[in-house]
Amino acid sequence: MKNLLQLFLSNPNFEKIISDFHDEVRNNDLVKHYFLAAKKNAIIRDLKKYYHYLTPKSDYEYSHPPTSTAKWEIQLPSNQFQEVVQILGNELRKNKISVIESNQLKHQILEIAEETRSQFNETEVSKLDVVEITPEKIYQLLRRTKIISEIMPSKAVKTERGLPHPVWIQTDYENKILHVSSKIIIQEAASQSDINELLEKTRSREKFVYLRLEQGDVGPRYLTDGHDIPFNDGIPIRLFTRYLRRFSSEFDIIFGSDSDNILNSRKL
Repeated sequence: MKNLLQLFLSNPNFEKIISDFHDEVRNNDLVKHYFLAAKKNAIIRDLKKYYHYLTPKSDYEYSHPPTSTAKWEIQLPSNQFQEVVQILGNELRKNKISVIESNQLKHQILEIAEETRSQFNETEVSKLDVVEITPEKIYQLLRRTKIISEIMPSKAVKTERGLPHPVWIQTDYENKILHVSSKIIIQEAASQSDINELLEKTRSREKFVYLRLEQGDVGPRYLTDGHDIPFNDGIPIRLFTRYLRRFSSEFDIIFGSDSDNILNSRKL
């Protein structure tokens, strides 16, 4: 699943645009403290490392200015953060980035910049290095963010409480990938036409979760989707938990489209 920032990283002027943005912020008396700890090379590095953790937003959300997502201790007052947003928008406009793309890029660049700032000001572990990644570590760090889970016999981490719908996180060490998935069981009496109608309703919305119908050799039919997130650069816990919350919420919303009551309970 490609996002606009991923494409933007291949722009030959990418690093210069981010460098100029960083310099303009540092030269602005109102917001020069925004990048006090986070140096430009760290911002550029993290944009390249963490774009996988961005989730798509609606056109309506992109049309509004981004808001701060950093840890609350270092969040700027709204007027100062919007000054940072304006400076980034000016740099993108100077480089002939269209308004529609600029609106998306401002959200995506600043979400990762906020992560970088938070990591530089962190007093506890907020990132797992690749050599530390185990189901046990993921379990512990999710628990710290009030997401309660359990480690299954398969070594997948299954969330229990703290997210609106259960999510499974499987660790593929060979390919250094986290596989995030979820499912919703369909009642045995559901007709194929009812299932098709529900799928059509869910696919008319923004495409972050794209449901498909599956059935194993035994057991009921179910709707499912899964995403692969590379972890060769480690796992930024703050971005990862936001990703999980969005992924889980998309599954939870599906129950609102179930006008024919063909889905089983949310609890799995």
